[in-house]
Amino acid sequence: MSASGARRCATPLFAAVCALALMPVPASGQAPPSAREQLVWHWFGGCASSDSLILEFHLDGKLVYSSTFPICHVRRSDIRPEPQQRLLTFDFDAAPHRFGTQYRASEPEPITANIWEASQRRTGVVLGVSFATTERVLLNTRHAARPDSPARSEWIRGLELITQPVRRAERTPPNKRLKLTGGDRFKGSGVLCRWRGTDFVPRPCAGLRVARSLSAIR
Repeated sequence: MSASGARRCATPLFAAVCALALMPVPASGQAPPSAREQLVWHWFGGCASSDSLILEFHLDGKLVYSSTFPICHVRRSDIRPEPQQRLLTFDFDAAPHRFGTQYRASEPEPITANIWEASQRRTGVVLGVSFATTERVLLNTRHAARPDSPARSEWIRGLELITQPVRRAERTPPNKRLKLTGGDRFKGSGVLCRWRGTDFVPRPCAGLRVARSLSAIR
């Protein structure tokens, strides 16, 4: 974990977790034995030597963030909870107004994107995705990443998230930072933060207005 990532996790802004109405229930307490033995796709964990996905975020057609992470096909019962939540995070500048007419700010502001594993499925990994300013959460949604084919999500026009499988010979170092010309600015990292939920907005609840929740979008 980088020093900048450690500082990010230590700030009050990221120390609290906003839980949504629909909270995950531990599989050990609810899932029947048959479900516990299901083969599902999982990211990170013990997947270092398995398959990989590359994640790309595009802003108005420009590639601003790219990260490669491992995935593997495992039994649900073999997935062990990690002491810290895996989180991909990066920053970019955009006008909050593009996330909805309820946001009047039309000038670009720093926006933080957070991506985490929301759930594991037999067909792929479901990623939680959130975008927020320092004052409010603009969007909280999901992206279904598939291990055998590209997947694309464009919840807001011009904001596009793409995942696709990567061959072993084509793998690139994770969290590749890309430079853009003009006024676009961004930075990104992959960090571990002490968050355990899967459906959450990684921002303090107090003083923030959640624009869209997972339950509203699904």
